[in-house]
Amino acid sequence: QAEEDPYAVIEVLQPALANENARPELWRLLVRAYTHTGQTEQVVNTLNAYLRVYPQDGGMTLHLAQAYLKRGKWKEAFETAQGVEPLFPQNIRAKLLRIEAAIYLAAEQQSPDAVRLQALTAELAVLRQNQPKRADIRTLQAMIALYLEQPEQAEQSLQLALEECEESLEVRLRTVQFYLSTQGLDAALAAGRNACQHHAEAPQVWLSLARVHAARE
Repeated sequence: QAEEDPYAVIEVLQPALANENARPELWRLLVRAYTHTGQTEQVVNTLNAYLRVYPQDGGMTLHLAQAYLKRGKWKEAFETAQGVEPLFPQNIRAKLLRIEAAIYLAAEQQSPDAVRLQALTAELAVLRQNQPKRADIRTLQAMIALYLEQPEQAEQSLQLALEECEESLEVRLRTVQFYLSTQGLDAALAAGRNACQHHAEAPQVWLSLARVHAARE
């Protein structure tokens, strides 16, 4: 019953895990509870504590890289993903986390590092050849195109992700955000409605659609 209530999990496990020798599954349960309740800083702190005890857990290390991305800590996300990648050379998730962090690092320069961004685009193109159905590869290509001030290319990448790749909530949300950021409000509204049709159970799509309506007013 506690597992169905993440707040109950946190209440029970947070004091129990002061003992760092607790079983790994208890740490994972606490991380999952913090994730479900949106407590990203606690996710990062708990994962770092866990990995001090179980440093060889590649899956949880990738989870940490993802949490750093959500916190906007690009350097930490990049270093974490890069560190685990040699241990799992065939793990595309590790590669994509490292690439996404690298995109943000290149883009946050005073002037975006176009050479670095183009190199990342080329790396993504190779990955796409091996994984043509992965929508997240095309969304990262769209991100780079936007940073390189190529909105038409960004739009094309997102459309291809919707048409040719596996259905993805993330792509739907990024498409809505793309049209909002480029002031294509009618297109953003259509994209938001499509997102709601495909992922009606996800609260993020309804929030996204509400932002479009607010922007149109």
